[in-house]
Amino acid sequence: MSTIDYFTQLSDEYFEWFRNNTAIRGIGAQWVEITTPFLDRHNDHLQIYACRNGNTITLTDDGYTIADLQMSGFEIDSPKRNAVLHEILAGFGIKVVEKRLEVTGSASSFPRFKHNLIQAMLAVDDMFYMATPHVVNIFQNQTADWLNEFDVRFSRNVSLEGKSGLAHKFFGLIPLSKKYPERILRTVYNPNPNACRQFLFEWLDISESRPKSILIVFLNDLEKSVQDNVLVACQSYGGVTGILWSQRDKHKKLLAG
Repeated sequence: MSTIDYFTQLSDEYFEWFRNNTAIRGIGAQWVEITTPFLDRHNDHLQIYACRNGNTITLTDDGYTIADLQMSGFEIDSPKRNAVLHEILAGFGIKVVEKRLEVTGSASSFPRFKHNLIQAMLAVDDMFYMATPHVVNIFQNQTADWLNEFDVRFSRNVSLEGKSGLAHKFFGLIPLSKKYPERILRTVYNPNPNACRQFLFEWLDISESRPKSILIVFLNDLEKSVQDNVLVACQSYGGVTGILWSQRDKHKKLLAG
């Protein structure tokens, strides 16, 4: 089986898993509830709500994401946290409407903005970990500083479109060199199975159009060890290299070459 056929098969299996684990039920005359396969930090399935108005669709989390942070003792009341929230949402084209995460678009762009809302909900959910000494954006800055220490040439904050037509945001990209292929970089502050499913889906979605690229995932193990199933998943997919932050120095040649 060729590399392209291999990843095409994996992509098809992923999309089938996604369809089989998505449930939709009606709520009243206009709204539906969509239960997705993605999990929040409580291991509860993310749910979004959709309303159709002609050829326009509105999607919302009905205020769950921000309310859950507040119920957990995390208030978005400081200028810094509020700025982080709006920076996250702006990257996905999502707005806050009375503490609800919302997006409206045409029916033809529904897959794209549904995907963006789910990504935004997961990213905002991760703001809970800002209460710890190492916040998400600090981990990204640490990664950038470490790469700069040994003069790695990379572009930061890149967006790549996949086979599905969805755009995926990555931490960075190291261009092709004489020794190594193009290296796409991803940072995962809270490496859990849900985060693993997300970055593997992103990789499967873009890999067919970038068959000579590899994905390098920096896994934060500063506060707690990374679960074995996350590491196994990285090893099981061709073109994916998972790097524990505590062992990053072992991989300098791969990054600087």
